[in-house]
Amino acid sequence: PSCSGSLTPQECYDVLSSRGVRSQQFDLAFRGMDLAGRGQVSYTEFVAACVSWEYSQIVNHIQRAFWMMARGREKLTYDEVRGIMVTDLQATIDHRQSNCDPGISQLLQPGEEVDQDRWMAFVVEQLDTAGLGPSSLAPAGGGTP
Repeated sequence: PSCSGSLTPQECYDVLSSRGVRSQQFDLAFRGMDLAGRGQVSYTEFVAACVSWEYSQIVNHIQRAFWMMARGREKLTYDEVRGIMVTDLQATIDHRQSNCDPGISQLLQPGEEVDQDRWMAFVVEQLDTAGLGPSSLAPAGGGTP
């Protein structure tokens, strides 16, 4: 690294290729990161792109999980969603004592089903609320990072 505060295309490629980005994908990825069009990527541009990429990987895994759970059906049942969201014994005990589902009631009620679009919108909103979504990258005053 040059310690200039920016990364050259080669420095970016070295990092991204170690994360599985192939050379054929790199040019497009670099152009997407180089928001200012300078031929270099600032630290902020690089981090924002990496977080965005990680976020898209999470969303892709969640979409695949939906289809694996649904086994060819269009929707998941309340009990299937509850099984995803309540993952440990303590959460189950807390649920029984408080008689409410953690977050599930925002999505659906017992006896209802949820399709992938509604499920994904809910998951993205939850990730964003937890500070793990793309909007967590935006500066307080708006604009680009």
